[in-house]
Amino acid sequence: MTNPISKAYEKLDDAIMYGVNKGVRAWNWSTGRTKSDLANLLENSGLVVMTVGNVNCLGPLLAVPLSAYAFYLGLKGGEVYKKVDSLESEVLENGRSPEHSEKIKRVFKHGGPPAVLGGTVLAASNFSDDHFANYLGAFASLVGISFYVMRADYLPRRKNVFSRVLNRESS
Repeated sequence: MTNPISKAYEKLDDAIMYGVNKGVRAWNWSTGRTKSDLANLLENSGLVVMTVGNVNCLGPLLAVPLSAYAFYLGLKGGEVYKKVDSLESEVLENGRSPEHSEKIKRVFKHGGPPAVLGGTVLAASNFSDDHFANYLGAFASLVGISFYVMRADYLPRRKNVFSRVLNRESS
């Protein structure tokens, strides 16, 4: 007998991933870029929000080292996103086993929901007058969403929609 809470969570997760896959497909169709590019954009946007929060709430003495560390972590996250992209590309092109990329995607599956949920709670909170929790929450939410994006189906790079239209018009 399966746990009803686990079953309900899986249904909710499937519904969320259905929407995320549609969003990633729209991103790929319009920009021609991959899901790792979108996830990196989301994470970097979160880092910018976090840096603004650090400067506004903590002052430059604490903001500089915290922001530098956050950007370092962001660079490492971007490397992981690109690694998953290249592993999935190899699976598609060479028929390689998806085992390693699936292991990484399981980490994203377990990290995304708490980051989005916790981040949303913090972003909407009114814990302090300086709004640091709001900045932190926005950052966590964007990173959580990037985790969901990285679990989406792999789509290879292609020309963006404007290039495809121009090519069609010229031929």
